[in-house]
Amino acid sequence: MTLSDKSTPLLVCTSCGRPSEPGQHMCEHCSAPLTPYAHSDPVMGIMARGFAAHKATTNPQKPIVVIGIWLWMLPLLVLGLSMARFGMGIVVQGLSERDGWGVLGVLAISAGAGIAWIAGAILVKTTFRYLETTESKEETEKREETTECLQCGQSFAADADACPKCGWTYTGKELD
Repeated sequence: MTLSDKSTPLLVCTSCGRPSEPGQHMCEHCSAPLTPYAHSDPVMGIMARGFAAHKATTNPQKPIVVIGIWLWMLPLLVLGLSMARFGMGIVVQGLSERDGWGVLGVLAISAGAGIAWIAGAILVKTTFRYLETTESKEETEKREETTECLQCGQSFAADADACPKCGWTYTGKELD
């Protein structure tokens, strides 16, 4: 028996970076799918798609993710609002005719408002999270482009030879 026969492959979660036991199909720390079987099994497949949707809404990295969420949730938002409007029509008609159909209208309003609220909340959350990460990336890039003088505290371009205010340099030789 060689050394390679005794060793088992080390699985590392691509989402959280933690090691996983061989034979696991889902990460026990973040629930990310680890193997192709996690996508093909009916129950694990639902969990894998749920993980992907959760990751897309809580930490969207690219604009295509936000566009995909809008394409996925906007029809649900419109459906929910239409359902609520339809329910209001049923309630108004039920009140004017004094029959029991108004109860169905209240149910349609409730279901439609629930669907619209969930879809709208996902759209708003995803869009704002993406904008926040974009702004923080821009701030980080701006901070990386400037440096602060250790002598006077003035910010100046990182590629400058010396501080424009006091002339201090990182090399210790002040410029005239």
